[in-house]
Amino acid sequence: MDIIMRCNLNDLIQYYAGMIIILVIYGALLSYFPLPVIGIYLIWIAFVFILVIASSENIIDFLGINIDRETISLFITGLLMALSIQSIIVIIMYFCGIVSSIYIVFASNRMGSLFGGLFVSFIVAFSEELVFRGYPIRKMHNCIKEVWILVITGLVFSIMHASNPGYNLNAFIFLFLANILLGKLIIDSQSLWGSISFHFAWNFTEGYVFGLPISGTTSNAAIFRIILKGNSLISGGTFGIEASLISIIILAITILLYIEAKHVFNSLYYK
Repeated sequence: MDIIMRCNLNDLIQYYAGMIIILVIYGALLSYFPLPVIGIYLIWIAFVFILVIASSENIIDFLGINIDRETISLFITGLLMALSIQSIIVIIMYFCGIVSSIYIVFASNRMGSLFGGLFVSFIVAFSEELVFRGYPIRKMHNCIKEVWILVITGLVFSIMHASNPGYNLNAFIFLFLANILLGKLIIDSQSLWGSISFHFAWNFTEGYVFGLPISGTTSNAAIFRIILKGNSLISGGTFGIEASLISIIILAITILLYIEAKHVFNSLYYK
């Protein structure tokens, strides 16, 4: 507890309270005005930028969003990781008989919607990585052990999705594990681009390529439409494949492999 206090617990509480207040106010306004849902993510981005500027820090350096050769490599790595993991999950579901049918639903007149999906997926990924991991991890990394940083940010990230359709214990566990993987990517690389690209690729592939629910939200514009069947514990139900036991197991294995690979690399590099 002393360690957490040295990080100024009040600042963290006020930060998370500010996020929630913004969300509640914007949600209330949506009941009266036709505001775009993506607006909340843009406001969150502005909220974090204002906090960084107010603390006299450089936004680019403090948040780890500088662009160079290394960050481009991180971005590509994040893309490939997300595509690989999600493809493995879908393939396993297919051979386990959980995939009921696959339709090609893409039409040329929906090309605009697909590009819109690219834009929305990137803004959501950028915003959530900035708000749920980038800023709080940066604020805590010098005074709280890494495991507690991942626990705190994981709990917040998971609970903030509680209002999504189909949210359950499986969804909570998956989101918590996803935070561990993405948080580790940020801490190890001191950059947000690996986690942003992973998040972006995961959401876009899931919703706009496979046509599956993205954490309970279904997109109307997709290349394919995959229909899942069977017990929701295995298929993920209305929340999507994130709430599937298969996804949880694959993600847990990925985290273990990543940690082991990092350990082996460090032992060889610093030998």
